[in-house]
Formats: sequence, structure tokens, C-alpha cells
Amino acid sequence: MKKEISPALAAVIIIVVVAILGFAGYKIFLQPKKPSWTPPPNYGAPAPYGAPAVPR
Repeated sequence: MKKEISPALAAVIIIVVVAILGFAGYKIFLQPKKPSWTPPPNYGAPAPYGAPAVPR
């Protein structure tokens, strides 16, 4: 017996998901306390002669 999701319930679910994702994105992207990844030892090292400059 399949029950259809009412539009009101769907709207509530969408609002909750967007709120959770927005809060998580705010905590992750706007408040970076420390980098979540460790840079490799050669991160930011000068490129070898003749190598194209890659902006990081």
C-alpha cells in the first residue's frame, strides 16, 4: 500500500534539509578553525624551471 507524500510534508522536509545543509556549510566554510587536510611536504614549493605556474 503506497502512500503519497503530501505537499505540506514535502515542503517541511525540503526546508529542514536546506536548513541543515546551510548550517553545516556555514560551520564548515565560513568558520574554518583549522584545515581539515594536511598539505603535502612540497605544497607551495617553487615549481621546477619551465613548469607552468599553477595558482593554488
